[in-house]
Amino acid sequence: AGMLSGSLYRHFDSKESIMDELLRAYIDELLQEYRHVVAEGGPAREVLSQLVTAAFGSFERHRSAILVWQSEGAQLKEIPRFAYVAEAEAETERLWTQVIRRGIRSGEFRDGLDAKLAYRFIRDVVWMAARWYRPGGRLTVRQLAAQYLSIVLDGIDSMAVASKQDKATA
Repeated sequence: AGMLSGSLYRHFDSKESIMDELLRAYIDELLQEYRHVVAEGGPAREVLSQLVTAAFGSFERHRSAILVWQSEGAQLKEIPRFAYVAEAEAETERLWTQVIRRGIRSGEFRDGLDAKLAYRFIRDVVWMAARWYRPGGRLTVRQLAAQYLSIVLDGIDSMAVASKQDKATA
């Protein structure tokens, strides 16, 4: 932040207050974006893609909050002041699995897909990228999101991708 650590306590009464400020700003902004994306609707694959892109988009603005949540989240959930963290996790899961289930029903996603497991897989893959992603690197967050979406939605099998392209041009 460009200041001595002692100076922080002129603005915050405790370490918990600092974490609270970081997490609330991040969670409020991200949930608002998730709600908006889901409310806008559209094909499930597109909505899921927008959710993933929003998650990656938060890396640049809220990387510190993400890293705090990753390292301290389990302990914070035990503190009443941070009850909103567990609530945000539950709402995020509900929004994402709602989209995945809709995609299964519409045939956009394969039949028999476990929506909760698919959500957790995608969440964990995206979530961990925050640890190594650096703004100004080889890929922008949008390019990174596109690469991840390609792997998640299309796989890494070149024949499956070629088959999909053949179908699209037919």
